[in-house]
Amino acid sequence: MPKNANDTKCLQEKILERVIISDDGENDFNQAIDLIIETLNNIKFIREKKVLARYFNKVSKDGSHYCFGVTDTLKALEMGSIETLIVWENFDVNHYFLRHSQMQEMKMTISCVDQEKYTDFDWEHIEEMSLLEWFVKNHKKFGATLEIVTDKSQQGYRFVHDFDSIGGILHHKINLQNTSIEEDAELIDYSKLKKK
Repeated sequence: MPKNANDTKCLQEKILERVIISDDGENDFNQAIDLIIETLNNIKFIREKKVLARYFNKVSKDGSHYCFGVTDTLKALEMGSIETLIVWENFDVNHYFLRHSQMQEMKMTISCVDQEKYTDFDWEHIEEMSLLEWFVKNHKKFGATLEIVTDKSQQGYRFVHDFDSIGGILHHKINLQNTSIEEDAELIDYSKLKKK
């Protein structure tokens, strides 16, 4: 029991919602969870589990309403087809903007953090940042929401290890096999991607 009014106030700030259940068994515990599920939706872990459950539901139902891997995810993002972009919080891929030294041409390229920097002397580095940071700054320009997930839940672990740590839930069906990102863009070598 709280010893004074300050303790009571502090405790009340921690209470998310009160519910009434009929007993104290496991079924009633599950009933209490069901009753406060809307309150729990704001908690990151629950939100993460919901978005990944939705992603895996798309994977199991129809292979054309989701994407995964850097290449296909960037293709779908460029097309404006991603509704929800999902990225692992420790995703270690860099994003580069390059400008050709003699032409006014610019291009984007990506690589693993542990790969060597882009060394083609015809191209000048304009900007370099983590791809995750670039997504945080730019996802809205593509009409996507961004969900950053961990690998602490079973679903998060599966997403990181089986789906290359990046993917998306699509607005509509698309065929990513017939699309291409900039032909001379240097893409990630998945064998060098570190999984923490």
